[in-house]
Amino acid sequence: MYLLQHLPASLTCCPPAPSAPLLPSLRSLASSAFHLAISRRLGYSSVVSRNARRNTLFPCSRRIARLVGARASGELRGDVDAIIARGREAGAFVEHCTCVVAGAADGPLHRLTFGVKDMYDVAGFPTGFGNPTWLGTHGIPDTTAPVVQALLAAGATLVGKTAMDELAFSLAGENAHYGTPTNPTAPDRIPGGSSSGSAAAVAAGLVDFALGSDTAGSVRIPANHCGIFGIRTTHGRLPLAGAQPLQPSMDAVGWFAREATVLQRVGSMLFHSLSLASSSSAPSSSSSSSSSSCSSSSSSSFSSLQPFTGWLVAKDAFELADEDAARAIYDKISPHTDAIAAALGGRPEEVAVAGEVGSELGGVHEWVEAMRVLQLIEAWQCHGQWITSHRPAFGPGVAQRFQAASQVDPAGDEVACAQRKRARFTSHVQSLVSGGKLLMLPAAPSIAPLKSAPPADVDSFRVRTLALTVIGGAAGLPQITLPLTTLHGCPLGLGIVAGRGRDEDLLAAAVTLAAILGL
Repeated sequence: MYLLQHLPASLTCCPPAPSAPLLPSLRSLASSAFHLAISRRLGYSSVVSRNARRNTLFPCSRRIARLVGARASGELRGDVDAIIARGREAGAFVEHCTCVVAGAADGPLHRLTFGVKDMYDVAGFPTGFGNPTWLGTHGIPDTTAPVVQALLAAGATLVGKTAMDELAFSLAGENAHYGTPTNPTAPDRIPGGSSSGSAAAVAAGLVDFALGSDTAGSVRIPANHCGIFGIRTTHGRLPLAGAQPLQPSMDAVGWFAREATVLQRVGSMLFHSLSLASSSSAPSSSSSSSSSSCSSSSSSSFSSLQPFTGWLVAKDAFELADEDAARAIYDKISPHTDAIAAALGGRPEEVAVAGEVGSELGGVHEWVEAMRVLQLIEAWQCHGQWITSHRPAFGPGVAQRFQAASQVDPAGDEVACAQRKRARFTSHVQSLVSGGKLLMLPAAPSIAPLKSAPPADVDSFRVRTLALTVIGGAAGLPQITLPLTTLHGCPLGLGIVAGRGRDEDLLAAAVTLAAILGL
């Protein structure tokens, strides 16, 4: 087995901007008054901000960029409606609202379209949170979540809210009320959750990127199953105001893209605009400074990137994956070992991330049990009162987890013990990647389970998955899933984890690795 380390200066910048814009500037095509008039005619919302007069309703992804200059409202509405119809047919977009919100007329994300997981508030549109009772018992928000607003202000256009698992409490992507979004790369298999619709929409080419969230793998796992890039950011690095919680001590903003450069482009803008790295919840570092510059015409370059100083291979994590999955990952990497080693600074070092059973760290399954207890108690603290008051119908799995959550004593020894264990293994994992180390592990135990798999098999896969996602997630570290290879014709991903606050460095590494590996 072989591996990487150390990003040279030539590989740490974003790729160059396109040589010329695909279309003339929107501002040269029509006046703001025209845009606002058409917006009212079509019933679409424009961005509510101080720059509202500059906003446009035009969706600007490559597939529909030809419509930017269209003066015929019927043509424009028809194309957007076609995308929404395709998304709904695939189960990727929600049915309860048509959420189209125009981005600013220019900005670093101009010409990109995106979807938003239906747990983020968008002013004027209901937030369904994956459950019809939730939808029926909550009013329509009058403010937009800051992370969504930042995307709109940067020029991206929102074309739909995306489907999700109930209250984000699942990794399967199956919703008992609304169905299962189609996995475009493996239609007979589940898409993964809970950010299922966002992953499906990106994989199907309906949007350029899509916003999700990740607690125990809700971005990392759908990215693996659908064969796309996905990032879970450092816990607390980006704000989750205006988003419904599941486990606040682990919930993190995340997003998907088909291209590593787009994943990085979105991150550059968000970290520049919204970074909370200076807060106590997310210690700042030279690599996570909000001084990163943005450009309206290109993928932004990072001014504070730091090279990685080594690459760790989580030996025990690879032992948790299916043998053929681990072999497929190694087989993909091996031919590119020299190039990867040149990029990341040398040969890898194998580590047992979770320690051995019986050791002070207790082994990965003890980590999973500790985090299970803490997730249950936090989920009930967030939603127990609403569940007790409204008695919503939950689907299989979600119902059992909330039932278990209702039985946990927040003052009991079990919770206190779990908190001590989490503190211990969090400190351990953070120490492994301190000093600029990059950690590699399988993104998931294997490819996505079949839709026809018995519930017991899906739940077993979930437990095995948690043994992998807990490593970076419980420690609050940023992690990216790379769509590395295939197994039996289905996508299989590689996870890369960096130190706390090194999200920009991790994104740059993902771009470099994608180029080397041909992703």
